[in-house]
Amino acid sequence: MSGHTTENQRIKRLNMCCNLSGKMQNDEALEKILGALSEKPSEGMTRVFNRYTHAVEEIKLSRANRVALAVKGEAKVEERTYPGWSGKLPFFAYTVDIGGKKVLLFDYRHGYEDRLDCYI
Repeated sequence: MSGHTTENQRIKRLNMCCNLSGKMQNDEALEKILGALSEKPSEGMTRVFNRYTHAVEEIKLSRANRVALAVKGEAKVEERTYPGWSGKLPFFAYTVDIGGKKVLLFDYRHGYEDRLDCYI
């Protein structure tokens, strides 16, 4: 076995993880984020919560990205780098259930398991 996570293992792990409730410090913070995510985005853009910056932002999703989100629950959107990083990492948009609401998160894969964390 190669040690790499197969696509089916990723989807299974994503589905298991995303059925969990979010780990929020308080309901007020969650409501603020959900409110910001529900605001109407600019034309052609999608609002996501960036787990790295802890901010709501707008990203452009291609048709292929939207199909991947609908089918797999995740889509590789772009590569990014932030101050202090030595290189670029691929960032993914993915849908999670937090507090009974569907939320679109944006983050890079973590750890040896290539996981997308499902909490805010």
